[in-house]
Amino acid sequence: MTEASQIQPALLSFSVVVNTYNRMRTLADTIKGLLGLDFPNFEIIVVNGPSTDDTNALLQRYAGFIKIGYCPAANLSQSRNIGIALAAGDIVAFIDDDAIPHPAWLTKLGSHYRRPEVAAVGGFTVDKTGVKWQARKTLCDRYGDAYYVSDFLAPRCLGWVVTTTPCSGRSRSLRAGLAAGVSWF
Repeated sequence: MTEASQIQPALLSFSVVVNTYNRMRTLADTIKGLLGLDFPNFEIIVVNGPSTDDTNALLQRYAGFIKIGYCPAANLSQSRNIGIALAAGDIVAFIDDDAIPHPAWLTKLGSHYRRPEVAAVGGFTVDKTGVKWQARKTLCDRYGDAYYVSDFLAPRCLGWVVTTTPCSGRSRSLRAGLAAGVSWF
């Protein structure tokens, strides 16, 4: 099999991981949004924490369209690692359980994986109004601490990793080969 780093973006497969805990109301819209993505090759994985609302019932309605995982603790890091373990795609992407992706979200993320040295890609995030930026550009130091910066800063001269969202959140993706066997969160 060809390594993920050599696969053309159109042939990439994505595993989209949604981690949730008592968010049935917003999760329904997230799943509907994911089902409307224009990318041809992806799976949806929802990892549910020990929810006490109707999240499990909602997930069962989509059982034929999504993979369902369970996290025994209300622990986002553990839940994300469970999602990575369930992932079959070349790229693992994360989205919050109260977010609705743009239909071209995976297409845009996938376009950056043409370059084999690209290990992770983020995306812009707008707030609930759909107009204001929640996150556009940040710098991450080697410890994963994120710092918001001006869109006009050229961070390459600093030798820092540049992402378009904070290193610990929302619209993030990484090559599955990098995720295997590592507790990322």
